[in-house]
Amino acid sequence: MMKPETIDIMNMKQRFYKTVCIGLLGLVVFSCIGVSELSSTPETENALQRLRKKIDDILATSSLKGASVGIQIISLDSQETVYERNPELSLNPASNTKLVTSAAALVRLTPQYQFQTSVYTDARLKDGVLEGHLYLKGGGDPGLTYQDLLALAQDVYYSGIRTITGDIVGDDTFFDDEREFSGWHDFDRAYSGKMSALSLGENSVHLIIKPSYRSGVAPEIVLNPPTSYIQIVNKAVTLSSNGIYASFAKNQPASDDESAQETLIVQGKISQKSQHGLSAYVNVNNPSLLTTTAFKDALQQVGITVKGKAATGTLPKKSRQLALFASEPLSSIIYESNKSSSNFVAEQILKTLGAEMFGSPGTTQKGIQAVQEFLVELGIQPDAYILENGSGLSRKNRFSAEQIVTLLQYMHTDFSVKAEYLASLAIAGVDGTLRRRLQDTQAERRLRAKTGYVRNVSCLSGYAASQENETFAFAILLNDYKTGTYDMRKIQNQIGLSLTEFYRQTYNASVAEKSRK
Repeated sequence: MMKPETIDIMNMKQRFYKTVCIGLLGLVVFSCIGVSELSSTPETENALQRLRKKIDDILATSSLKGASVGIQIISLDSQETVYERNPELSLNPASNTKLVTSAAALVRLTPQYQFQTSVYTDARLKDGVLEGHLYLKGGGDPGLTYQDLLALAQDVYYSGIRTITGDIVGDDTFFDDEREFSGWHDFDRAYSGKMSALSLGENSVHLIIKPSYRSGVAPEIVLNPPTSYIQIVNKAVTLSSNGIYASFAKNQPASDDESAQETLIVQGKISQKSQHGLSAYVNVNNPSLLTTTAFKDALQQVGITVKGKAATGTLPKKSRQLALFASEPLSSIIYESNKSSSNFVAEQILKTLGAEMFGSPGTTQKGIQAVQEFLVELGIQPDAYILENGSGLSRKNRFSAEQIVTLLQYMHTDFSVKAEYLASLAIAGVDGTLRRRLQDTQAERRLRAKTGYVRNVSCLSGYAASQENETFAFAILLNDYKTGTYDMRKIQNQIGLSLTEFYRQTYNASVAEKSRK
């Protein structure tokens, strides 16, 4: 029989204590190295000093004379301040405001949030005849298209309806009736379409003018989306010469009747030799009626007879749902807000945020309140900035570079929204408002950011990765400059390129060491 082993308890304890002590000592030493490697070694300090001097030299240009400058750059890996100049100075962020709006929406509504557009009725259906009204209920979808309305119309057809004796009524009460967002004045521009819970194609129509095959004949005019809401008066003419011009004028209805259609007068001359013709985007005055009329057109297109008119109203309480269209997820919709800088999409998102957080109708003020509560969680108090609208198309909005970088830091650490937020930003040299900037440089595909511009305001804020993938959050706010915007973008590009070209050997060695362990 084998003898049981004798266990030396004292020796075992001594070995255990030695192991623990050595392990803890190694952990302390390793932790100290990890913290200090990025902040205090000579190589790191020299690299940072060179980068800071380079940015100082970029900002020394005479084009910034008299301008207000706010900059902050933070390493998201070491949390150190890489560079800053007037980081607490409140400046107009222009469309960088969309970074705030989209962040609050992603966090509060979640990336999978969908806008819903529904069809209801309270009427009786007998032998294919709906004896009453059909209702289209809007949910604030900023990306609704005519094809989406056709899909809803097809579902109505499949429900057994072949004739509707009443009206097609649009319900836009998910939002308030304020069509124009505060802070701006020119709502005839395509970049500032009016708001509504029932919106179609950013509430503008694409007018396409094509020359006739014969001189002296009126040109062909096409509307996209196709809608009977707008009546065209064609006073233009096709010429055999090379001249080409045209003008468009809205003929306002004589009454204040909201059900009145809009008339668009087209006049001028277009060359018979023009291959592509002319085109323009024209904003509509009543988005809800535009969408409702387009839905009526879609119903007729799928084979349903509509005897009534298109109108706006309120959905009766005792109604049943016939069809539902759900938009793409919010994570996709904010692409238009951040990559393409759509003011309309940003303002629709802000009102939707207000409606979902505090109840319908959604208002700009409710949306701002939701954003304020979100920013408080980041340590940014409401009295430390000015937020007038969600798009940044404003002369009053004010944020500091430090506040924007704080937001960018938060979104980069929140795993639940980080990927969607980062993907929504324009990629340098590739897409969005940065597609033609920093092409064929180290910054291409290594800088993702939001641009911003109104007169005498140019901003760029986002993320950049160095040569060894050290990630930076940055905000560059330039206000009150006297030279052209080209000079400001050049400054922003140079700073962004400097970040992507940045290299510090100690950081690279530290990352490699950690990956091996």
